[in-house]
Amino acid sequence: MLKMIKDVRNVEFWCNKWYGITHIGKFHADEVFATIILEMYFGELCVLRVLDQNIPKEPPANVIIYDIGKGEFDHHQYGGNGVRENGVPYASCGLIWKKFGPEIVKRTGTKEPELVWKWIDEELIQSIDATDCGAMPKVVYPAKPYTISNIIARFNPTWNSNLDENKCFIEACNFARTVFEQLFNQELGKAEAKDIVDDAIEDSKNHIMVLPTYVPWQDWLFSSHNPKANDIWFLVYPSRRGGYNFQCVPTRQGEGDQRKAVPKSWRGASPETLKKVTGVQDATFVHAAGFMGAAESFEGAMKMATMLSSA
Repeated sequence: MLKMIKDVRNVEFWCNKWYGITHIGKFHADEVFATIILEMYFGELCVLRVLDQNIPKEPPANVIIYDIGKGEFDHHQYGGNGVRENGVPYASCGLIWKKFGPEIVKRTGTKEPELVWKWIDEELIQSIDATDCGAMPKVVYPAKPYTISNIIARFNPTWNSNLDENKCFIEACNFARTVFEQLFNQELGKAEAKDIVDDAIEDSKNHIMVLPTYVPWQDWLFSSHNPKANDIWFLVYPSRRGGYNFQCVPTRQGEGDQRKAVPKSWRGASPETLKKVTGVQDATFVHAAGFMGAAESFEGAMKMATMLSSA
């Protein structure tokens, strides 16, 4: 639960709750997501947005000051407040996640707490930190990337509105909570897929891995110590749209090139053409980019993958 408090003078009021103090004025994804992480850690958080001069000189132990005050959870001091091994600097969000994130993840009981914490840092937190620190490289392309930092910034009141800034901050936090919880649950789900992928790697044959259901597989395939993992070119699994898919394994995780390419005659072909060129009578689809295809049955998808692996 998140609450906003405007008066910081009554220190005695801070006895039985956890308080977060951050800056007033225009808010950013940095302190918004830091607020959500603190709320997740403490369960209930009362937030005070203040000017620097209103920060308590000797705050109680149940007060976390972030993105202001040049302390443990701020990064506006000269030289910043630390840099990751990969060169991405810490902003307040990353500093909060570094301190409180491991325990948040550990409470879920996942078998891979360190990996889940790392994945969330890489997928979301680092982008927020790099943007807030001005370290995110500019993309040279006509279309501009619209990031989570851009989205949060749009929750600020416009210059000509009479909206209450603190209410807008709460709205931004509510949105950020949804985003963060979705990512958090997805990364936990990815961790739970390890045993399924490990078993599928071990059972793979003829360069094909079969999954009993679709699960996030790339992290586990590319990090596997099983020598069979390097010999897998395709996977086959049930499609959520019905039928079965085959999918190509990329040469490197997250990249577009495949270990074994799909013929151009298959790519983007109509179902009628696809049936003719493959000989698979229930073939329904191959993506124009050639990284996946589909058939109505497991046998059909498996036949397409087998044709490709033996070509």
